[in-house]
Amino acid sequence: MKPIQFEESSRERLNIFQDSNELDRIPLCEPNSPYGETLYLESEGKILGVASAIKNGIHPKFDHLYLAVPGWEQEITSILLEGLKRHRGKEANPLQILIKEADVEKQKLFTDSQGFSLIPATAQKLIRIAVLIIS
Repeated sequence: MKPIQFEESSRERLNIFQDSNELDRIPLCEPNSPYGETLYLESEGKILGVASAIKNGIHPKFDHLYLAVPGWEQEITSILLEGLKRHRGKEANPLQILIKEADVEKQKLFTDSQGFSLIPATAQKLIRIAVLIIS
């Protein structure tokens, strides 16, 4: 399976996929957008997952990683992340992902296997930040 670059014509399909799988909608960006990039995975006409790397307006040294993958399925998340790394190049900012405190254990296999480091939770204990340094 090879990730597909998002185009505006696929927006409705990707939003339906996210809604039907009860996933939070993630930002979607076309190639060469100044805001970021989105890739998705499809097999036999069925969308399997979506990933976006989006510029961070608050901390410009990191970009945000957004994933919409049912159950954080390991193979799909890995393919999407590797695709984003290839498309973004080695000079791209490191990626960070915001994880709800309640989801840390569920997503631990993904964050550990992909080399993310968990940063302590915020004072409200709502999120943890996982940072991936791409070398």
